Amino acid sequence: MENADGDLGVTDSEGYKVVDLATNEVTPTIKITTPGVMATYLGNVYVLSGDTLTKYTSDGTSSTWAQSSEMEGAGSMAISVSIYVLKKDGTLLSYTTGAKDNFSVSGLETALANPVQIQTNYDFDNMYIADAGNRRIVVLDKKGTFIKEVKHENPLAWGNMKGIGVSADETKLYVLDGSKVHEIDLK
Repeated sequence: MENADGDLGVTDSEGYKVVDLATNEVTPTIKITTPGVMATYLGNVYVLSGDTLTKYTSDGTSSTWAQSSEMEGAGSMAISVSIYVLKKDGTLLSYTTGAKDNFSVSGLETALANPVQIQTNYDFDNMYIADAGNRRIVVLDKKGTFIKEVKHENPLAWGNMKGIGVSADETKLYVLDGSKVHEIDLK
């Protein structure tokens, strides 16, 4: 599921659909033929499958936006002008206008272990990575510089981390751990 312009975006076997949360009206928008890691940006849907990143426009037109063997093994993706690809091995890549950026994570003392999701958007100052293997959320600026890590006060918590959400003003973090959602103050 993705958040699309304040509405809920979902994918199923028929493609990408937008749900108006006020009316519960479901509008099919884009037929997506290839499953993969997905993110939305400016009304477009980007799907990363294997080594190919495909851009789907609102009229359903698709085009290869980028292709690189380095993108294989992606587990999550987020877009904020650049497209950030988080690989299952903890590698974080950045692409702008289809080309790989000179980008690296710096200042992170403990490497990512089993990262499950990256979260950012155009209006965010930072990127947030759910690092399930280390039971933490890693906060980076958009240049890849480590800002901080967020951990639960109980070191045994977050053992089944599945995903995260961040409020629009970046003051609240939501961690999905199994079937429980934890709310954390970021400021």
